[in-house]
Amino acid sequence: MVWCPYGCTLGQLNLPTSNRIDILNIKLHPEHIYILRQRDGFLPAYHMDQEHWVNILLNNSVSADELKYLIKQSFDLTVNR
Repeated sequence: MVWCPYGCTLGQLNLPTSNRIDILNIKLHPEHIYILRQRDGFLPAYHMDQEHWVNILLNNSVSADELKYLIKQSFDLTVNR
């Protein structure tokens, strides 16, 4: 998982503003990523393999419970590597 501690510019994420926002980058199964990217708050991982990684905007567009679930899924995929 990657976290932008000082925020990433939304221009880096191909969004139409230069404001800064925190993101979380997690690894998931490709099928899960495809579904999530159809929703607000989920974007292609601009600096990772976009088939296996997704950026999550940390702007309250994704609930804390869902974030915890997705972090656990990412941990389970990466812990043995």
